[in-house]
Amino acid sequence: MSFRFESLPVWPLALEYVDACFTLADKFPQRVQFSLGEQLRRAAVSITANIAEGAGKSTGRSEQNFYDIARGSVAETMGILALAHRRAYVSDDHYQRMHNRANLVSSMLLGLSHSDFDPERIAETGEPYAVSSDLTPIFASERPAEGAPPSLRTAESSSRQLGDPSPWRTLATREVFHNRWIGVEVDDVELPGGQRYEYTRLRPAGVGVAVLGFNQAGEVLLEREYRHGVGQVIWQLPGGLSDPGEDLQAAGLRELQEETGYAPVNVTDETVRYLGSVWDNPGFGPMTSHVFAAWGLEETSDTNHDHGEYVTSHWVTFEWLKDAIANGEIKDRVVVAAAAWMLIGYGDRVLSNGVLSNE
Repeated sequence: MSFRFESLPVWPLALEYVDACFTLADKFPQRVQFSLGEQLRRAAVSITANIAEGAGKSTGRSEQNFYDIARGSVAETMGILALAHRRAYVSDDHYQRMHNRANLVSSMLLGLSHSDFDPERIAETGEPYAVSSDLTPIFASERPAEGAPPSLRTAESSSRQLGDPSPWRTLATREVFHNRWIGVEVDDVELPGGQRYEYTRLRPAGVGVAVLGFNQAGEVLLEREYRHGVGQVIWQLPGGLSDPGEDLQAAGLRELQEETGYAPVNVTDETVRYLGSVWDNPGFGPMTSHVFAAWGLEETSDTNHDHGEYVTSHWVTFEWLKDAIANGEIKDRVVVAAAAWMLIGYGDRVLSNGVLSNE
């Protein structure tokens, strides 16, 4: 005999999440096992218990109430895990994995508790969330030792992988504003659960480019500019928008020279390298910035700033740049990404002054 809750797509995800909560609670220091560990276990058990009890009810409203309670218990576990993470009882990696899984379980429970939801259809089809039966374990790298007691089993024992969430369906789009810098569009979308929703997007005016530039001494050229969107003067890389059809590397070097007056003496595959691209804010639109690194910068011309562009240029060491990112003085996504790409792509070859060693 099988129980109805076992056919719900949320069940294996929730069960694994609860199991992972127990695994983490078992690792808390002894001094907080009662105050924090036991509280996490109780909240976690409430998730699967209420899903199972809700699925066993014969009336829809009563069933949905239990899913609401289960969803509240998911939030409670994350509140406890947030404190545990703050006190270093849970690693950054494990906390992020738990956070991602909790979001998914919570979203699926929200769908189950929706008044228009048909649990029987979900049990049959897997809608409205297309979840693969192959789910990534929360603790993928922690396989329990042979013969380990059940209480020490990790969530990997399920050996499943997590599938991607289903995309939204765009039914209609209308433009509500545009100027030379940006367009604002509103989409009428259908969510995976069938609900309709209005979503506001930003349409970019072009493709962004930026340059992480070094002089002969290995210092980095940064800019300071007042950004009205955040109301602060911030650190940033020289850059801007490419012209339609313009080569991205050429556009980056053009923006570098216009804003700072500096350029590499020679442009070769060794002196200018592509680092990568970042989405500026994927929640609002596809605006993308492409970032290059350039070495051997020298002053070659006067600046040629756009109207409303008030920028000052500053040379800093690469070591200072890393420290400024680490302590939060620099928050600009392009600067952070550029430094990360340098360290990821070149690793120990990036010396403290930003010069690449030949080793």
